[in-house]
Amino acid sequence: MSNVEDTLKNLIKNKTNFLIASEKEAGIDVFFAGEILGFILRASNKKVLDIPQRENDLLGGFDDVRKLKETGAIPEKIIISIPKNTAIEEIKYEDNNNLFSIIITPKKILKKEDIIISKKTLEIDAAFLFFSPENKKYLEELSSNFVLPPKKGMIFFTKNSHTLAQKIFNICEIINPSFFADNKTLATLIYGLLVLETDNFQKKTDEGVFKCAHQLLAKGVEKEKLRNILTKNKNIDFANTLGRALARTHFNAGSSVSWTFLSKKDMKTEQEGNKVFFVGLAEKIRTNLPYCNASFLIWEKNNGIAGLVYSQDEVFLKKASASAQVAQEDNYFFTKDFKNFTEAELKLRELLKIFEQDTME
Repeated sequence: MSNVEDTLKNLIKNKTNFLIASEKEAGIDVFFAGEILGFILRASNKKVLDIPQRENDLLGGFDDVRKLKETGAIPEKIIISIPKNTAIEEIKYEDNNNLFSIIITPKKILKKEDIIISKKTLEIDAAFLFFSPENKKYLEELSSNFVLPPKKGMIFFTKNSHTLAQKIFNICEIINPSFFADNKTLATLIYGLLVLETDNFQKKTDEGVFKCAHQLLAKGVEKEKLRNILTKNKNIDFANTLGRALARTHFNAGSSVSWTFLSKKDMKTEQEGNKVFFVGLAEKIRTNLPYCNASFLIWEKNNGIAGLVYSQDEVFLKKASASAQVAQEDNYFFTKDFKNFTEAELKLRELLKIFEQDTME
């Protein structure tokens, strides 16, 4: 057993209170992955807190998952504080109809306003974090609201060559190999996540992904519930914007580069500032085109023009993001804002020279 597997097994075995956290703007696949991991932990008699808490339509039809979520939350501790110098004669408990009362009898006068009722900061034994450890700001925000475990008790799920579905499948195998036999819906949930992440096996596919899919199918996938996951993930607003985006996309066959320009009229107002939306849009555009070395998605917003550069070429992305002086995120990066579409196109075309330089080298 590897060190990672050993650490995971010990965490699940010896810890009780778990935190599952992702960024507020995370995609639906990340939230869904957190829900599945929470289901696994709660089914293992663990208490789980999800941050942020968001209604997940993909769980429609999975009543056993929802019911377990309601009963498997971390209970909050309530603190009743009174001044230190208060002399207490008696503290007793009284059961009165539907209320359980704590009765404090002081030796001298104790005013109601002197009593403070508060919540004790939740102590987290172990945390599964669906964001990069480089996101120090969000980690500090969580630390200000909870007592987090030391580093060895925090497991980060970052985007790399393996899908979240594969990672969660492996966690199940590490914790309890017979888990799938005891929970018939689990294979369906993880398979549904795998379909979402790979866009029905059109991206992020390799031997490991297909092996995982084969193993999940062998364990039993419930077709009706899987269909519900895939149906709930469909979004008419996204589909409408995708249609307009494809109509405004130009593909250069010579350089294998695509360009998409969107005006404010092409989008819903709430879509303009949603980074996850534009990453998903770029991925969908690419699946409808021949192979692209790079894709440039440029859109109008309230205070200027925004851009996204998407590519599977790791060398190009690294050099291009460095040239644009922005951070690379997975297979893409967001550009700095531009004044207008013309400036955006001119500056982004400068990045294409990186391909030419690499070819010459």
